[in-house]
Amino acid sequence: MFIISSIPLVLLLCQPLVALVARAPLPPQFTVIPVGQETSNFANVHRDGGGGGNINGKNILLFCDTLTPTGFVANSATYSNSEAPEDQIDFGENDNPTLAIPFTPTEEAFTNAAFPINQTRTVLWPGSSITYLGGSKGMFFANVAQYNVEGTGAGNQYNTLVTVTANEAAPSFVRTLEQAFYANGPLWGSFGGVYSELEGILLFANTDAGMKVAKVPPLLYADLSQYTYWTGSEWSSMAPNLNDTASAFIPGLNPTSGDIFWSNYYRTWIFVYMALTNVFYYRYSLNGGINSIIGPWSDEFELYDTSIQTWTNGETYDYAGHAYSGYDPTGRSIMLSWSHGLNDEYMARVQFK
Repeated sequence: MFIISSIPLVLLLCQPLVALVARAPLPPQFTVIPVGQETSNFANVHRDGGGGGNINGKNILLFCDTLTPTGFVANSATYSNSEAPEDQIDFGENDNPTLAIPFTPTEEAFTNAAFPINQTRTVLWPGSSITYLGGSKGMFFANVAQYNVEGTGAGNQYNTLVTVTANEAAPSFVRTLEQAFYANGPLWGSFGGVYSELEGILLFANTDAGMKVAKVPPLLYADLSQYTYWTGSEWSSMAPNLNDTASAFIPGLNPTSGDIFWSNYYRTWIFVYMALTNVFYYRYSLNGGINSIIGPWSDEFELYDTSIQTWTNGETYDYAGHAYSGYDPTGRSIMLSWSHGLNDEYMARVQFK
């Protein structure tokens, strides 16, 4: 593969030159079309969480706790049908999905010791977008935490860097860095990442102070010493602390889940997210252009109220909302997914006008 300024040529080709392509007028105009509950080729699979991305034409979705009548895994992954994104292809045996991202022996030992006493376990819950690295590979960060069955506990401990390969038979996952960033600071990358033509891989962290961003050259993504961090005025090798507001590119915004992606239709970055409600919101970069991730960003707009689709059975808890741009390379549509009532996943399509 040819390399230009340490950037794989295939990644440069993913983002056409902005000046040569007209963009649709902003703010976005759209219609949201309910798709329904996600299905599986395995029987009676229930799960929550979300995140994922497109690697070399394969749409990979990531999930957290995954339950079947005869089995349980702490995370799982599927290939998603491009024509019918709600149709998931699971991997495993006897209708039980395989654990996608493994635990370390130390993490397993904690669960084995603590769970019989107070039902506390180590969880590894992927909840971010996958950043494409070229070829059949991508990367993302996932949080490792300690929780009990009541949803309380020590919480996030650190995140782990995962490299994913989109094999023909099934995706495979390797923890390239078992422990990357720690929860006493921003968990860089746990809120997802994107590739930028100028900046390389951009990795996001949600904090009480607002949304923050780090960057790293694509070929050096596994070397934490090569990361630099936006301070509010420049990129620095010194990471800002967790509560520093000056370094936030959207101050005060701390959504629970979401995704930032480049829109080929609007020729700017779009940020779709969910807070502690059942509502998806969005913002877009006002500058336009591939390298305008730090903004300024638009005000917040409502995108979709999930209660229209899922609050039909008395359960009123929707969370883990994500947006997927990889199903439609033109950018004329994106897919939304969210978790409903702790054990089911739903989807809707946003069709831009």
